[in-house]
Amino acid sequence: MTPASEIVERLGGFKAVADQLGITRNAVQRWTYDAPRGHNNRVPQKHWATLVEKSGGKVALSELMTDEVAQIVAVATAKPKRRKAA
Repeated sequence: MTPASEIVERLGGFKAVADQLGITRNAVQRWTYDAPRGHNNRVPQKHWATLVEKSGGKVALSELMTDEVAQIVAVATAKPKRRKAA
């Protein structure tokens, strides 16, 4: 997972990200705060698809996922191994 602060910086700062998502600059800033008031430097999942789409290739979905979520996705999307016929 890439920290939210790095993602925000890469996309032009708090205001630029807020404008892309139609939310306040303060909401984006809270992503970089530690819990309980913030999101522990993570981008909330509800914004992942929009950020990836509007980033123009600057952000990949895999960067937004926690390691646990990435593992679940990898298992869920893995192609089953083919067994050789005897």
